Amino acid sequence: MVRTVLRHDPPLELTDADFQSTPLGWAIYGSEHGWDCRAGDYVGTVEALLKAGAKHPGEIRGTEAVKAVLRRHGAKAE
Repeated sequence: MVRTVLRHDPPLELTDADFQSTPLGWAIYGSEHGWDCRAGDYVGTVEALLKAGAKHPGEIRGTEAVKAVLRRHGAKAE
C-alpha cells in the first residue's frame, strides 16, 4: 500500500497532530510496537519511504532489520 501512496507524491515530512511523527517515524515505531509488528512489512515500508526521499531520522531505532535498512541508507546514530 505504501508504494501505491508514494506514486502520488505525498508530503513525507508532514507530522501528525498528536505525536508529531512523520510517516517514516511511525514505520520505525510500528516495527517494534505496532499491533501486528511481527507480520507487517516495516522493512519494506522504511525502505520505500527512504527511497522516496524521506529524511533520515536523527537516531537509529526500530527492529534490527529496520536498523539495518537505516544504516544502509546512511542514517547515523547519535
